[in-house]
Amino acid sequence: IDIKRENEAMKESNTCKVCFDAEVNCVFLPCGHLVCCMSCAEQVSNCPLCRTSI
Repeated sequence: IDIKRENEAMKESNTCKVCFDAEVNCVFLPCGHLVCCMSCAEQVSNCPLCRTSI
């Protein structure tokens, strides 16, 4: 049961926090956060996590 929960948590942590569909594959600079996919990253000017200008 713990393995199932851990597996789900890992999947969620690797899911885009903007569209909740695609896999995280983009790092924002200068903050270094990995929170969204490239498609969503192209549509934002601030990090969705800390609001730093990117």
